[in-house]
Amino acid sequence: YVCSSWYQMRYIDPHNDTQAWDPEIAKNWMPVDFYNGGDHATAHLLYARFFTRFFYKQGLLADPEPFKRMYFHAKILASDGTFFSKSAGNGVDPREVIETGYGADALRAYIMFMAPPDVESPWKEEGLSGIYRFISRLWVLTNEYLETENSGTASDENTEILQIVHKTIKKVTDDYEAIKFNTAIAALMACVNELYLIKEKDTFSSQEWKFALESLLQLLAPVAPHVTEELWEMLGNTTSIHRDNWPVLDEKYLVDDTMTLVVQVNGKVRGEIEVSADAEQPVIEEAALALENVQKHLDGKEPKKIIYVKGRLVSVVV
Repeated sequence: YVCSSWYQMRYIDPHNDTQAWDPEIAKNWMPVDFYNGGDHATAHLLYARFFTRFFYKQGLLADPEPFKRMYFHAKILASDGTFFSKSAGNGVDPREVIETGYGADALRAYIMFMAPPDVESPWKEEGLSGIYRFISRLWVLTNEYLETENSGTASDENTEILQIVHKTIKKVTDDYEAIKFNTAIAALMACVNELYLIKEKDTFSSQEWKFALESLLQLLAPVAPHVTEELWEMLGNTTSIHRDNWPVLDEKYLVDDTMTLVVQVNGKVRGEIEVSADAEQPVIEEAALALENVQKHLDGKEPKKIIYVKGRLVSVVV
């Protein structure tokens, strides 16, 4: 544990042959911004803090703490919930999984999708197929776009695509920052599903499709680096996707033009209405009362009162 308790200082001044590190260099770089560790990290954190505080008191460091942020990640378990063990022979060889046809990207993405990184989860190989289908669908969608991108007439701005993609950019970026890889991947899967539905009526004629596909690839690149690099090049980019920019968020597309409200009669859900996001309450009440199922349960009676919970529901009391 001795060497691993101070190696973070050596990394920032590795070629110094007169001292372990230059205190001025350490002042610039330390403490470490983020430390991610597994089961060894508990003891390591204790020893690293002990050593760092000692060096701080000796004037060799400007901060008594070695790490600004510490994240303890959990383990993937065997299918029966026990720890992987060489002696038990219950381990999973990644190469065998890759060589079955799933590939490295699907395996990598599935490991990140199985559970939050700080939650232990048993290995279930059958879950790989869902991730593989997701990556395959993105591959097909991109190739279909490439086959038809120059056909048809360009339409007006497709706001629906832009809203879906920018909401995904926001969600995935926030989840990566919060180390919620599983929900980030789930958001990307949902985005691909929504784009497939739009494709049925849009036929790739709008200019927003390339932006949507490139943004998806950029968001997925940290999880599936190989397939995204390949598709990125196929879309005509000459630089590596891993050296390009992160998708730029335009917050104006995060605001919905419409909102869906639940309509209740005497506390029971009787339907939904879709109204403009900036609709006034009288307009909302009128739309709620016009629902056929609401009229049925009013049975010709006048509402005693109508309660509107902004952005959520309309409650009609008879």
